[in-house]
Amino acid sequence: MEWSNAKTSFFSLLTKTSSSKGNAADTNSVSVADVTEISKGIHTDVLVKARSYNKALEPSCCLSVITANRTVDLQCTSQQDRDMLYRGLQGLLAHVLSNEPGSPQRSNVKFS
Repeated sequence: MEWSNAKTSFFSLLTKTSSSKGNAADTNSVSVADVTEISKGIHTDVLVKARSYNKALEPSCCLSVITANRTVDLQCTSQQDRDMLYRGLQGLLAHVLSNEPGSPQRSNVKFS
């Protein structure tokens, strides 16, 4: 699988909204520790706006990774792919946050 080619990849990156804070190195990544929510469907302002322009944007294939400063919105190739990615991200968050030295136990990450 080639992640750089949206036509053949597992998902396509719809948008990334970054904060005006931080430096250029920060704009291409999202720290797992900063994730506050992973949401299935079309719930972010950017996806709602994108849906108004593109009716083919399928809610059952969309996923958003949300932090306080940015959102990464994805459209997977199918609902099954979206659900697999969602479960994988849940597992990644649980593993990384529970094993991070000095990290407080975070139960405030919302999965919806």
